[in-house]
Amino acid sequence: MSILDLALGSKILEFWANIDDAAGSGEIDSALDALLVELEGQIEDKVEVYCRIIREFELVSNARKEEADRIRKLSDQDSNAAKSMKSRLLYFFGLQGMAKLKTSNFNLSVCANGGVQPLEITIPAEALPIEFQKTTISPNLGLIRERVKAGACIVGVNVLPRGQHLRIK
Repeated sequence: MSILDLALGSKILEFWANIDDAAGSGEIDSALDALLVELEGQIEDKVEVYCRIIREFELVSNARKEEADRIRKLSDQDSNAAKSMKSRLLYFFGLQGMAKLKTSNFNLSVCANGGVQPLEITIPAEALPIEFQKTTISPNLGLIRERVKAGACIVGVNVLPRGQHLRIK
């Protein structure tokens, strides 16, 4: 019986027990007795197993994240070493005045970078003429929350309910 079956069984039992109590007889028929016996102790056991499985998934997830971080750091080291060596080789080509070189396995050539040409802006953006400035407008969430908390009604703003989560200790 799954945990959802147990939950449904508990609700059915609760429903019939309340109906039986309302009728005043105080007795639960034999089918409900059987259901009660089947459910007794199983909910805690099933939830215990669920929690153990959840904990195992969390631990494995954390271990995999740590391993991924370790491998990512190694990859970054390799990438940085390759960039450094390419930079040194480019410097060497510049010193030698070489633009191309062919080896038995590789063809090397010094090329200009593509894309838009980089710009260096040496003054603050506010000091540029207005036509060269870009303005971004975004809501001031802190002020909005403060005003809504104080009871203000702001058009276009809705306070949403908080979500829920399950904490397992």
